[in-house]
Amino acid sequence: QGALRLLVLTLNRREMYATAASFGYALPPMLSSVHPTSGPRAGGTLVTLHGVNLANGSHYKCRFGGSTVNASYDAIGGTIHCLSAPQTPHSAAVEVSLNAQQYTSNSVRFTYYTGPTVNLVTPDAGPTSGDTLVRLLGYNLDAGSEYRCRFGETVVRATIAHPGDANDTLRCVAPAGAAGPLMADGTRAVSLEVSLNSQNYTSDGLTFTYYEPPSVTSL
Repeated sequence: QGALRLLVLTLNRREMYATAASFGYALPPMLSSVHPTSGPRAGGTLVTLHGVNLANGSHYKCRFGGSTVNASYDAIGGTIHCLSAPQTPHSAAVEVSLNAQQYTSNSVRFTYYTGPTVNLVTPDAGPTSGDTLVRLLGYNLDAGSEYRCRFGETVVRATIAHPGDANDTLRCVAPAGAAGPLMADGTRAVSLEVSLNSQNYTSDGLTFTYYEPPSVTSL
């Protein structure tokens, strides 16, 4: 790395004037991984890119296939961050530039998928103590990389079952119900949404209802 002082040549091609501007040289950046590795076709997924020689840029950009978006550098983590550009569902090459002109010679892959839809939750209720195995059925659920269920504000891991079937199924275990008052009927409903990349969630408006665990007082 280094800096070269710029010289300005006048129109008469004779007199040259030194300026205070400088031009910086840096080792070419190289990417090693991207997180998350997938996102919806609408774009807007916050992507983190790891690699070497990513610092000292002046105009950071990410390129998803042929679409370019602004990017930023995180000096603490040594990573580049950008929002994925909209693309049709496919696996796109992701490259970065430190000067909005030259891009990395190597790339990492980011997979675009059609947004998932959940149309059935079974069971749709469980005790406030949690541990209910919940199945979520819908469409386009099998294209993910990091599956999650979100019960209200609480996120838990999920797994895909029978990928490729007409009705994809996600499974997750309901967490303990968050502390709070129950309704007059002894229940509390929370929103239940899923994510295929641990970031972008559905907005299907489904709910899961918590109730107080039943107790036996006599036989």
